[in-house]
Amino acid sequence: MARFSFICAALVVCAFPHVATAAEAVHYHERITTQQSRSVNTMATVMTVSAAELTSAGFQANDDVLILFFGVFAVASTNEVEWELTYGGAGSVITNAAEPRIDPGAGGIERAVSWMGRVNLGGTINDIDLDWLTGTNGTNVFLEKAEIVVIRLSDFGVENTDWFWDKSTTAVANTTTYSSTNRASVTIDLTSQPVEDWVAFAFVQTAMDAVNINSEVRLMLDGSLVAGDWSEEGESATEELVRVFFDLAPSVSAASHTWSIETRDDTATAANDHRESALLVFRRAKWPDLYVHEPGTVSVANATDVQAATITDSFSTGQDALIFGQGELNIDTLSQNTFMWVRQGGSTILEPVIDDGSALSNQRSYDATDELHTHILSFATLTSGAQDLDLFVHHTGGATENMVLTKFIVWGMEQATPVVTSTVTRSIRLFQDFLIKFLNGKILIHQQ
Repeated sequence: MARFSFICAALVVCAFPHVATAAEAVHYHERITTQQSRSVNTMATVMTVSAAELTSAGFQANDDVLILFFGVFAVASTNEVEWELTYGGAGSVITNAAEPRIDPGAGGIERAVSWMGRVNLGGTINDIDLDWLTGTNGTNVFLEKAEIVVIRLSDFGVENTDWFWDKSTTAVANTTTYSSTNRASVTIDLTSQPVEDWVAFAFVQTAMDAVNINSEVRLMLDGSLVAGDWSEEGESATEELVRVFFDLAPSVSAASHTWSIETRDDTATAANDHRESALLVFRRAKWPDLYVHEPGTVSVANATDVQAATITDSFSTGQDALIFGQGELNIDTLSQNTFMWVRQGGSTILEPVIDDGSALSNQRSYDATDELHTHILSFATLTSGAQDLDLFVHHTGGATENMVLTKFIVWGMEQATPVVTSTVTRSIRLFQDFLIKFLNGKILIHQQ
C-alpha cells in the first residue's frame, strides 16, 4: 500500500488558536509651533509632510487618506492671509481653487482655521505642502501654529458600510433660510444594523461677500440640529472662511438616517456663498478609545483664567490621540479677546504650544452679533489607563463673557481588536485551501 506524507504549513498553523491583536490606525502628525512670517504676495511653502515621512508611517501607494489641517494666522496690520494645501507640489492644489483666506481684522489678533479633505495618494506617494502668501506685498502676515493630521481611511473599515463620505463643490448663494441643497449630505440605511454610536466630521468653506452680513452653518441629523449653528460676518468681502466641526450621535436606531450640512445668511440682503462642504460619517465602534464631551457654558471675567472642565478618559493602551475642541463665542466688542487651551495631566500644555509662550486662538468678534465658531486642535501621546485633560478659558478687555464649549473630542488612534476567528472555523477554511492546492498539484508530496 502506498503511503503519502505531505508538507502543509497551513495545517500545522491551524492546530493553534489565532489571536488577533489591536493596532493603531496608520496615521501621521506634523506640527509647527515656531512663528513664521511672510511679506511677499506669491505662494511659498511653509510646512511639508514629506513622502518619506508618510511612507515611514506605513502609508502605501493608492491609499485613500483623511487630511485634517488646523492653523492659527495673524497679521501685523489690516491685511489678509491666503493659503492652500497641495499634494505633489505646485499645481496639485487639494484645497478649493478659491484659496482659503482670513482677515484677522487688526494686528495682534489670531484667527484659527481648519480644513478637512480626502485624497488618494496615487501610484507614487508625494509631499503634502502648506503654502501661503500675504495679501499686501511688503506687509507681514504670521503663522503662529499649524497641525496636519493624516489618517488612512481603510482603517475605518469598509467604505459605504463602516464609513461614508460626501463632498459638494457646488457654489451656491445663501438665502435667509437654512438649506441643504448642493451641500454635503450622507444617508445611511441602518434598518438591519445594530443600534450603535456614529461620529460625523463636517467641513464648510464660505465665501464672505459682505462685511455686514453673517454666515451661519450647522450640521443636522434627520432634521435636528446636532452641531454648529454659529454666526459670523467677514472682516473683508474677499474672505474665504473654512471650518471643521463634529458630532457624536449616540445609539443611532436601526432605520434610515441622514446627516446634512445646512447654511444661510442672517439678513434679507443675503450675499455670502457656500463654496464647498464635506462630510465623513463613521462607526464609533471601530475606535474604542474615542470620547466626546459637552462641557457647556463657561463665564469668564476680565483678565482671568478659568478651568472650564476636567475630562478624564480611560485608554486601553498607550497611543496617539487627536484632541479637538469646538465652541461658540459671543464677544460684544472688537476690543475684547478670548482664547482657550488644554493641559495634559495638570501641567503639560498641549494647546497652545508655541515658542514664545503667547496665547493662540486669540479671538475677537467683528461686531456684537457674531457668535464665533472657535476651536483648537492638538495631537498627543497618551499612556494606558485614566488620563486627565484640563480645558482652560481666558478673557481680557471688558465685562464677563460667556463661551459655550459645545463639544470636545479625544480620539485615540488605537483600533478595536478584530473579531477572532475560532480555531475550528479557521482549520476548516485552511483545509479547504489545502485540498484545492493539492488537487491542482501545488502541494509538495512524496511516496514512500
